[in-house]
Amino acid sequence: FNKVLYMATMNYKTYLTVNSMNAKFFNRFSFTTKIFSRRIRQTLSDIIRWNVPEDFEERSIERITQLTSSYEDYMLTQIPTLSKFARRYADMVKKVLLG
Repeated sequence: FNKVLYMATMNYKTYLTVNSMNAKFFNRFSFTTKIFSRRIRQTLSDIIRWNVPEDFEERSIERITQLTSSYEDYMLTQIPTLSKFARRYADMVKKVLLG
């Protein structure tokens, strides 16, 4: 499971490098969530599908929530100037994992 979160974090850092302008808009304006999140969410779904443990389906929602509870806090330490983007990204990761 840690591998999935690690890969999601690497995707976040890559996104910030490749799409820094989008990330800045995403950070500043909440309406951009609809514009930019579709591609991010698809990439996260692919990462999870390719890296998910076989017993993932058997894990409870409570356990997944517990494992991801500090993920947002960790993401906030990555690029402090983009805190809103970090929160939205962490929320997308949680939703994709639970979805």
